[in-house]
Amino acid sequence: MTGRIVLALTSNPFYALNGARPGMRLSAVAKRLKVGKSFHIGRNYWYIAAGTAGQGVLRVRGGIIQEIGIASLQLTHGRAAQQSFLTSFSGA
Repeated sequence: MTGRIVLALTSNPFYALNGARPGMRLSAVAKRLKVGKSFHIGRNYWYIAAGTAGQGVLRVRGGIIQEIGIASLQLTHGRAAQQSFLTSFSGA
């Protein structure tokens, strides 16, 4: 995966992920996005939403979506891979 973008995130409310925008409550879109169980990393909760070309990613704090984005499908296939992928960016 060298030289490839594996995660792209934005906090700009102009962009949406299947109707979910930064600033919205997660509860308003969680069912529609079919988000899985959260990953608690630092002060944030991360959710993965199944996709075909890539996985949807939501960074949530206090029930409010802070960032939305997409992640590589190859690196996020399965819960263990998702956990490893998300924690690899935390510096932990």
